[in-house]
Amino acid sequence: MSKQVALERELAQLTQINSVVGKLVSTIQTANSDIHKVHGSINNTNELLFKWVQILSQTTYTKDIISNSNWNGEDIDLDKKLTEEAELKRQLNELERENEQLADRLEQDDTKRRRI
Repeated sequence: MSKQVALERELAQLTQINSVVGKLVSTIQTANSDIHKVHGSINNTNELLFKWVQILSQTTYTKDIISNSNWNGEDIDLDKKLTEEAELKRQLNELERENEQLADRLEQDDTKRRRI
């Protein structure tokens, strides 16, 4: 009979171990679910912080414009930019014309060298 008692004791211990393992698995599943919720909250927080940084950046930019005594309004800034763009285009055309002239010179010099 002592063998029977030992087997019953072992069965009781295994039942307790199974119960503990079951609770452990349940706890791990709950922790996993909680981690996913935290991850979602972190992503939402990052998005909100990004938006807040954009708002602060725009606020600083606007404050700087308003505080700038040299700023005369958007229309004047636009006119200035258009004038600068036209000047840059003129300079580009001039440089392209000079480049073509130099290329022609090089070609003429090369032709002269071949004849010699």
